[in-house]
Amino acid sequence: MIIRSIKNIFKTQPDKYYNLLVVSIYLYALTFSVGVVVWGKSPIYHITQLFFGFACLFCTLKVSRHNRRTILDKPAKWFITLLLLWNAILVFRGLMDDPTAGGVARMILYPSNFFFYIIPFYALLYVDENRLRILFKWWIVSILISCVLLYAFRNVFAVTNLAELNDFASDDISFYNILNLSGIVSSTVMSIGFFAIYNRWNTRIEKLFVYIMIGVGIVTIATLGRRGGVVSVLILIAAMVVMSMREKPRQMVLFILISIFAISYIASHLDEIMSYFPILSDRLTDDTRSWAEDEFYKDFQDDTVSWMFGRGSLGEYYSPTYGMRGVIETGYLHLVLKGGLIEAFLFTALIVYATLKGWFCSKVKIVNAMSLFLLIQLPFMYMGSPVDYNLNNLAIWICVGCCCNKRMRKGLMLPADIKF
Repeated sequence: MIIRSIKNIFKTQPDKYYNLLVVSIYLYALTFSVGVVVWGKSPIYHITQLFFGFACLFCTLKVSRHNRRTILDKPAKWFITLLLLWNAILVFRGLMDDPTAGGVARMILYPSNFFFYIIPFYALLYVDENRLRILFKWWIVSILISCVLLYAFRNVFAVTNLAELNDFASDDISFYNILNLSGIVSSTVMSIGFFAIYNRWNTRIEKLFVYIMIGVGIVTIATLGRRGGVVSVLILIAAMVVMSMREKPRQMVLFILISIFAISYIASHLDEIMSYFPILSDRLTDDTRSWAEDEFYKDFQDDTVSWMFGRGSLGEYYSPTYGMRGVIETGYLHLVLKGGLIEAFLFTALIVYATLKGWFCSKVKIVNAMSLFLLIQLPFMYMGSPVDYNLNNLAIWICVGCCCNKRMRKGLMLPADIKF
């Protein structure tokens, strides 16, 4: 079934531009995460990024031209419109900060400078069964590509401490670029999290495949010591359990018993388990957030204008440790850095509104799953910056659009028990 699904991707589909859009977003994110490790500072890296960046823009325009009308709740429509207008202002401010060709290239090359600000637009796109299947099929392909990449970089996973991992770094490839290889896996696992939460599959093989990949994902992320990634996948698993218990309340007792056993086993064998993940063990107590937050607060001290309106899409803050930085590890503060409290409020309010509508105002199971998927984004935004332009963020805004669509919540746009 999985092989047949992959083959179907390359056949002509009615939504060919939507298909190409999903492919372009995935390849753009892939080259951003992996390209610097493969090509270093070679021009090939930048040329590839620019190519896929313009491909994303082209496909977005094509899809929007052929888009069917979607009817969103009025509050959601107003919030999305305000967010897109505010994001357009932030991008314009970024271009004014650097109106040269180099500034435009920076916009396209780095997802946090431009593409992140257009991705809420995808909440306005029409969603039907075919488009959800396109997302699911490309998720399967992205998983297989991730497995190939993990095998290609298998030497990284043989290290036993941070010092050895640092030996892989060079003048072109930083230590953090190597660590971010785990982002390939975590973003792939999380990108289609609402399908995993929904948990409706055509065959048991596909269900087993999803579970195996989640397991592989958490082991890979833990091996590279990404604490936030481990917590993210664990929260995703918890959301899967919550969805399952809502449908089958009798499983609650079984889940409690399994949880007590698992926690007891982990607590009694913690040292032995951590010995398999030496980098995670080394970084377990490292404080990689407070110093960045303290430097951010210090630079924004008494700067009311920056707190309210941000510093534009190319905005930076001064770090005594690293100099001027355009990214901060805490997602909510990153929104403030670029767009101020206005950006943070609009972004968070939309996620909260869509979550409440999808969970309490719908009995459609896939909409409930999308609602849970949005809910778990709220803690994720603290553990990392939500500034990537990838399948995960595409899925987030598709879920926002579906949860804020009354016809979708009533089950009028999808089969009652759609399976993937």
